[in-house]
Amino acid sequence: MLRSSSLVVVCMLAAAWSRPSVAQDLPRHAHARLMYYLDDAGREQPVKTAADWERRRLQILDGMQQAMGPLPPEMRRGTPDAPTPATLDVQVVETTEQDGVPRQTISLAARNGERVTAYVWTPKNIPAGERRAAMLALQPTGDLGKGIVAGYGKANRGYGIELARRGYIVVAPDYVSFGDQKAHDFAKDDYASGTMKGIVDHMRCVDYLQSRDDVDGERIGVVGHSLGGHNSMFVAAFDPRIKAIVSSCGWDPAHHYYDGKKLANWAQQRYMPWIVEKFGADADRLPFDFYEIVAALAPRPFFTNSPLRDSNFQYKGVKKAVRVAREVYELLGAPLDLQARYPDTEHDFADPQRREAYAFLDRALKHKPTATVPAYELGDRTLVQIKSTADGTEQPSYVTTPTGYTPESGATGILVNVHSWSGDLNQRDLELEQAANKRKLIFVAPNFRGPNKTPEACGSKLAQQDVLDAVDYVKKNYKLTTTDVFLTGSSGGGHMTMQMVGNHPQYWTAASAWVGISDLTAWHERHAKDNYGAMLRAACGGAPGTSAAVDAEYTFRSPKTHLAQATSVPLEIAAGIYDGHAGSVPVSHSIWAFNAVAAANEAKAGASGPSEVVDEATIAKLCAPPWRLLAPGADEEQLDTTYDRTIYFRRSSGRCRLTLFEGGHERLPLAAFDWLMKHATTAQ
Repeated sequence: MLRSSSLVVVCMLAAAWSRPSVAQDLPRHAHARLMYYLDDAGREQPVKTAADWERRRLQILDGMQQAMGPLPPEMRRGTPDAPTPATLDVQVVETTEQDGVPRQTISLAARNGERVTAYVWTPKNIPAGERRAAMLALQPTGDLGKGIVAGYGKANRGYGIELARRGYIVVAPDYVSFGDQKAHDFAKDDYASGTMKGIVDHMRCVDYLQSRDDVDGERIGVVGHSLGGHNSMFVAAFDPRIKAIVSSCGWDPAHHYYDGKKLANWAQQRYMPWIVEKFGADADRLPFDFYEIVAALAPRPFFTNSPLRDSNFQYKGVKKAVRVAREVYELLGAPLDLQARYPDTEHDFADPQRREAYAFLDRALKHKPTATVPAYELGDRTLVQIKSTADGTEQPSYVTTPTGYTPESGATGILVNVHSWSGDLNQRDLELEQAANKRKLIFVAPNFRGPNKTPEACGSKLAQQDVLDAVDYVKKNYKLTTTDVFLTGSSGGGHMTMQMVGNHPQYWTAASAWVGISDLTAWHERHAKDNYGAMLRAACGGAPGTSAAVDAEYTFRSPKTHLAQATSVPLEIAAGIYDGHAGSVPVSHSIWAFNAVAAANEAKAGASGPSEVVDEATIAKLCAPPWRLLAPGADEEQLDTTYDRTIYFRRSSGRCRLTLFEGGHERLPLAAFDWLMKHATTAQ
C-alpha cells in the first residue's frame, strides 16, 4: 500500500505526463535559478518544501523532453496508468569468464521489435537467497561499445569489469550506433533523438536487473564516462529506480560548453538533433540545462569527476552548477550526497577518481566490496608486541614494511597512522597504506590502549607513550635512510594526532589531523546523552564539573591545551564543512585547534598586522547553514589539486594550515599523504 507522500508523488507524475509542457515559458537563463517552480498560470512561485521542488523537477523533465523527444508511455516508471512494457525476452548469446568473473553477452527486447545488446557480469559464489547491489555501466564514445567498459579500449575506462570484481552484478549495454548496435538506422526508429533511444535502452537494462532474483532492486546504480557520463545523468533523471549516479567527464552547463559556441556537437543523430533544428544551437533558447539535471537527481547520491584540463567540459561550469544544485540537496536533507571532484588531469577517469567513485557507490548502495587494493601493494604487515616504557605492559602495534624492504636497502621513513575514537589497531586505511608502500615508508598502526573508553586511553600519558614507543621500536629494529617520521589520523585519530604534536613536537617531521576533537569539554556537551559522552565520562572519571580533578582530565586530554607548543611542526588541520551537521565533530574543533597555534605564533612574533586567528563571527558563519562563507574572498572556494574538492576556507599561520573542504566527517588519504610528503627531508 502506498504511503500518502508516495501517493502524492505518483499523482503528480501522472499529471506531468498528461499536461501541456510549461518549460517553454521559462525565462531565458532561468535554468541556473532552481528554487522556484511555475504554477498552473505560468507564474513563478518559490520552492520552500520538497513538494514544491517536485513540481519544479517535473518541469525539468518536461524541458528535457522538448529537446530529446517524449519518453514513450510504456517507459513512464512510477505512474499507475503507464502501458505495460514489452517482455524482456532475454537471450544469452555467449558465456565466458573474464578476470575470474563469469560474463554473458545478452540480447533483450527494448520496444517496437528493437533489441539491446549488453555484457552481464555475475560474481561467483553469491550465497543462495542473497540479493546484491547492481550497476548499469554506460560506455564512452567508441566503436567497441560495451567492450570499452570491459577494459578492451582506452586505459581507465574498464569500470564495468572493475565493479564486477568488486562484487557488483553489472550490466553494460551498447549505446545506439556503437558495438553490436553500430548498424542502427535512426531514420527507421520512432525516437526524436538518439539520446531518448539510449534512455529507453538503459531503462530496459534496469528492468532486466530488477527481474533477477539475485539483484536487490533498491540498490541499483549507474556509472559512465564522457558519453556515458551524461547518459548516466539522463537515464537517472527519468528512472527513479536508479539510486546512485556517477558521471565522469560528462557535462557542463550549455553556456560553458566551448563557451556556448559548439552546441551543434550535441545535434548529431545519436544525440539530440532538435538542439539545432528547433533551438538553433543557441544556449539561451535551450529548454533544459545541466544545472537542472543535477538538481533533478536529488536527493539521490551523485558523484561527478570533472578534471581541470578536460578539453570537452569546463570544470568552472561544473563548479557553478554544483553550487546551485547544492541548495536543492540541502532542502531535501542530503548535502553530502552531492560530491564533485576536480583532479588535475585531462579528459580521463583516472585511477584515484575511479577508486573514490567506487567507494562512493559502496556507501550509497550499502555494498561490501570483495576487492579494493591488491595485497601486494600494501607491504608486509606484522603484529608486534612492544613493552611500554611507562608501565611495563606489552602493547600491540602493526608494523608494515614496504614491498622489497631488506635490512640492507632500508625504508625512507616512518608513517604513523593513529586509529579513530572507537577503533583500535585493526582499523585500516588501505589507500594510505598503499601510498606509504609506494614511497617505501614503514607504516605503523599503534593500539595506544584501544577505544577511548578507559582512563588509560583517550589521549592519556600512557596512550601517548605507546605511540612514542612504537616509533622508537621501529627506529631500533629497522633500517631507515632518513629521520622522517610522519603522523596522521582522522576523527579520534585527529584528536590523537593533535595531542601528540602538541605534547611531543620534536618527534614529528610533519602531521596531518582530520576532523579531530580539540576540546573534550565542548564535545561532551554535544554528546552527553549518547555513547561518545559515556566513553568520555569513563575515560575522564565523570562529566565536566564533577570535580576539579575530573575537569583537569578533560583539560589535559584536549589538544587545544597543548597546541601552542606545536609551532615548529608542519601541521595540517582539515575538516569537511558539513561535519557536525552531517557528522559527529563540528568544524569549530578544527578551527579552535588552528587558533591555538596561530595565537602562539603571534605571541612569539609580536606581530602588529592582521591577526591569523579566526574570529568568532567567522566561526559562527562556518558552523551554521549554509556551512560556509557567502561573500567570495581569498578564503573561499579555492581549488587545491591535491584535494580534488572545493575548499571553502583556508588559512595558514607559520607552519600550520587550516582547511575546510567540501565534505563531511572524513579524511582524504591522498591529500593527507601529499601534505606529509611536502615536508619529507628527501624528495622522491
